[in-house]
Amino acid sequence: MRALLNLLVIISPLFVGCDRPSPQDYSTEPQAGAGGAQAGSGTYERLMADGARANLAGRSGEALPMFRQALRLAETRFGKGRPDTALPIMSLALMLSNEGQFTEADSRFAEAAQALRPSKDEGMKARLSHYNGMHLLNQGKVREAEAVLGAAQTAYTALLPEDTLTRDPVADLPRSSFDVSGIGRVATAISLQNTGTDPATHSVLLGLIETLRYRAIAMRRLGRPEDASKLIASASRIASGNGVARASVNARLYRTAGLIATASALPDRALDNLYRSDGAFQVALPETKPAAETKLLHAAALMREGKTGAALSVCRRAVPR
Repeated sequence: MRALLNLLVIISPLFVGCDRPSPQDYSTEPQAGAGGAQAGSGTYERLMADGARANLAGRSGEALPMFRQALRLAETRFGKGRPDTALPIMSLALMLSNEGQFTEADSRFAEAAQALRPSKDEGMKARLSHYNGMHLLNQGKVREAEAVLGAAQTAYTALLPEDTLTRDPVADLPRSSFDVSGIGRVATAISLQNTGTDPATHSVLLGLIETLRYRAIAMRRLGRPEDASKLIASASRIASGNGVARASVNARLYRTAGLIATASALPDRALDNLYRSDGAFQVALPETKPAAETKLLHAAALMREGKTGAALSVCRRAVPR
């Protein structure tokens, strides 16, 4: 399973949209690894990373053929149904789900589960539950999704040192009236983060953070905003306390927090979180579909508060020049 860990270090595929999944985070720095390199002299890693980038920018349809090709390479190297093929299978399955191809996605998720049956890699099994929960959310099966995501949360948590869940978060920087985009504050906050987490723990942490966030989304949809708020606060605290609260992670956390605050009739909190999310997306994913969607959410929050001029300004920034 070393191959799977090495690939996760490369792409760490966390999946998100406004409330829809897409690969969120990756590193473009190649990592030496038994599986990826041997599966095609770097081609496998490149396909997985390129697929993540495409879907990261809101183009999940472009990611599908990349993940299919990566799976073919893994199967050629390791054989069909082997544990080392589970990551590309489940990544493909989630892309199919994003595109509404639920029947094939179901089949692929079952295939990934079968491939992992003989494996002792509990982190990969937790990830499969995590992705299955997102697949259920895509289908509107919110109660089922919340239960599966809860199981994934438990599985991820069991793999982490206890202190990772209780570390003090890095203090958020004060908002400047001159920093209208949020870029300066977010970029500075990123530079303060501790990046010394080992790769295995790093991958599990990112999985746990996204699982908590998706459980929060499910709770919001179930009409339980207080529970949703607790989950997103926990995700944010873990991210900050463990040095993984970079812009690509914060953008999603802030956006989800903003939507929960909106559902809780807390307009000031909603506006602040959506402002922060907008700024973080400008750092991490400028001029992409997720960034534009977040600007529109930010603009809508401003409109609700009667700030029409500011809302129009944000809307203009949502349109690529």
